[in-house]
Amino acid sequence: MENGSLGEVLHGKRGEFLKWDVRLKIAVEAAKGLCYLHHDCSPLIIHRDVKSNNILLNSEFEAHVADFGLAKFMQDNGNSECMSSIAGSYGYIAPVYFAISLKDAWQGFETRSLRCDP
Repeated sequence: MENGSLGEVLHGKRGEFLKWDVRLKIAVEAAKGLCYLHHDCSPLIIHRDVKSNNILLNSEFEAHVADFGLAKFMQDNGNSECMSSIAGSYGYIAPVYFAISLKDAWQGFETRSLRCDP
């Protein structure tokens, strides 16, 4: 895409600054894209790796969801497929998948020891 990824633009790789109205437009368009995948697409698709580098921007800064390498299809009957493995990019995966409480995430990880009784 002409303007690269949202990550490239936000993190200054191109030396640009996005105005807040453009940022809002991109956020709404990305959300609409994900809403389409989750509710209107057939079969339904769960992306599993949403991050700024996977939102591409065209010449008008319109957002396009990209990189479906980790995506999963949902069954047509509405039941979800069992997803037993964690997928996504490090830093974008919810802490709940690592069994970390909000308190732990806020205060730093607690040191835990494991003890095995014979």
